[in-house]
Amino acid sequence: MKKNVCFFIMMILLNIVNPMWAYCEPTIKNHSFDQDIKINRTFGEHKSFFYVDKYWNLKKSYIELIFSQSEINVNEHSTITIYINNTPIYSTGLRDKGVNRDRIKVFIPETLMKEGYNELSIKTYHRISDLPCMDDINPANWILFHKESYIHLEYEEKIDSNMLKDYPYPYLKESEELPSSTVIVVPDQASSNELKVAMLLAANFGQRRKFTNMNINIYKYSDKIIKKKRNIIFIGSSKNLPSEVFSILSRDESNTISNEGLIKEIRSPYDENFRMLLILSDHNENLLNAAKILSKDDLISQMDQSTQVVSKNIEFTEERKKEKNNIVLKELAYESVLLEGLFENQATFGINIPKNWEMGEGTKLNIKMRYSKVLDFEKSSMTIFINGTPIGSHKMKAEKADEDEIEIDIPKDVKESNYYELKIVYNLMQGDKFCEIRPNKGVWAFISNESYLYLPHNDKKDALFENYPNPFIKDYQLNNVLLILSNNPSSKEMSIAGNIIAFLGHEADSISGLEVITARDFSDKHKNKEIIMIGTHDKNNMIKSINKDLHIKFNERFDRFVSNEKIAILNSSNLASMQFIKSPYNKDKKILVVTATNQEGLEWAKKYLSDFQLIQKIKGNAVIINKSGDTYSKYYGVVDQTKTIEEKKSNGEKIIYSAQIRNYIIFIVSILLFIVVTLVVLIRKHKK
Repeated sequence: MKKNVCFFIMMILLNIVNPMWAYCEPTIKNHSFDQDIKINRTFGEHKSFFYVDKYWNLKKSYIELIFSQSEINVNEHSTITIYINNTPIYSTGLRDKGVNRDRIKVFIPETLMKEGYNELSIKTYHRISDLPCMDDINPANWILFHKESYIHLEYEEKIDSNMLKDYPYPYLKESEELPSSTVIVVPDQASSNELKVAMLLAANFGQRRKFTNMNINIYKYSDKIIKKKRNIIFIGSSKNLPSEVFSILSRDESNTISNEGLIKEIRSPYDENFRMLLILSDHNENLLNAAKILSKDDLISQMDQSTQVVSKNIEFTEERKKEKNNIVLKELAYESVLLEGLFENQATFGINIPKNWEMGEGTKLNIKMRYSKVLDFEKSSMTIFINGTPIGSHKMKAEKADEDEIEIDIPKDVKESNYYELKIVYNLMQGDKFCEIRPNKGVWAFISNESYLYLPHNDKKDALFENYPNPFIKDYQLNNVLLILSNNPSSKEMSIAGNIIAFLGHEADSISGLEVITARDFSDKHKNKEIIMIGTHDKNNMIKSINKDLHIKFNERFDRFVSNEKIAILNSSNLASMQFIKSPYNKDKKILVVTATNQEGLEWAKKYLSDFQLIQKIKGNAVIINKSGDTYSKYYGVVDQTKTIEEKKSNGEKIIYSAQIRNYIIFIVSILLFIVVTLVVLIRKHKK
């Protein structure tokens, strides 16, 4: 009997402990190198950065280096040393290491890491000879760190403090590749205003994770979803609060909802290990103000309790717009860079250019720098590359060492790109030295993060998928955007819309230019907006009303797409379509229509409008997508941009070729005239 009792008690304890253990199971995040790193000199160094969130309790961290080196016998003194935040943690000799993809695994002390960005530095001393002055100029002296090398972090999430100042944690986590553990819940019969609040939250999530694909989930309260093991954001009013939520509110808080607005964080009534954020008000303006507060970190930091009352009288300071034509390295979160040592050193910066920018004349790059005064200024120089193309060089000058600046025009063949890889390469020389037996800290160059690109531009006029998110983003702001959903949008449709809006948020400093309505609420006051329309014909009646304006139209029964002179469509009963059209309500505006022959098709379209890689695969202003994810793109009423680029290139080649022929003809004619004139002179002399 006692054995049975003991066994029973043990089973109870295991059932209690196991869920707790599962909840506390460490999370793993690996930071891989972006590219192979090659060092081909005696003294070398590579720096990279990795992020540690302030809500992580680190458990185990290590770096695994995968490297290859020259097959020529390595000098016995060759070494690798690894630093974390300028503190050495490991050194090893290279003589006994392999030449092809050898591995080193080094554990990182948690005490050396800090919140935010941490610096990993790998310093090498690599020799293949005993001669002190040969290895820096010998191309056979090299070591390569492969891009598969990575930093491994294991951690547990810190328990949320239950204060609003931690927002957006735990609803949006740096630790998650996709914030899928959070759901936004709206009432079953959500108003346009409640839908707008959900979309503003989605846009702000996109703002906060600018280079990460999102996974926004928006559900109705009655949907059969898993509410355990999830953080939840609930949007609503006193008339549509679930009983399990309403019972948590005090009488004063219930009254607050009636008169003002309320933001409150509680333990989830569905799982006490998770949180629920309530955004509640019976007044539209107060509900919107609550969403705006949650998008502004300066206001969030003031909320040191779990509850915040929101008044309609609150004033919001206008977001500071970025300089329209300048992109500054500092604003892209780049630090200034210090490069040390003789010979070649380089720094690389990645810069995304807004897709709606069409570059004008006068584009320039301005580099602010300073450098050592012990350089040989006759031999030291720097060269600048954009996307692998050299655009200019600069010679160091002794009188400019403390504060130098170079301004270079960006060539036409380089500037027309949505991404600039800016590489600055220094060749630093000192006296007559062509080698050095010790690291030389006195030889250095410093690049200031105040350096900038000056990019005068116009907004591209054509609404094309290669320019997306144009026309919905202008000067880093949502550009007077109207989102039109079905009259009673499903959770799938709301989630699709949320992911599209989050993608727009990636490029927006301000999200105030967003309006959200259902189809029944459309009126004349909405006709001057850039519109995104989502739905099927049976759910969103506005799809039917603009069918005549679509490039690829539905048939009369709206169960198939119809072929036209540009595209032949087979099996057209199971397709999705994304189309940019001129707004029939305002000729100067555009509408993005996201529709399909069935609800499932809307999901296929969403993937292409909310994924950084997939959006690169479509072009034109009309796209058809099938169940397999295959896309077919066409241009209607505008010039094929791909052909335009080829035509420009072809025309340029024709002009060059024509000029060469013209010059050749002029040269031949000139020679013939010279011969004729010479003969005439000789004949006249002979006659005399």
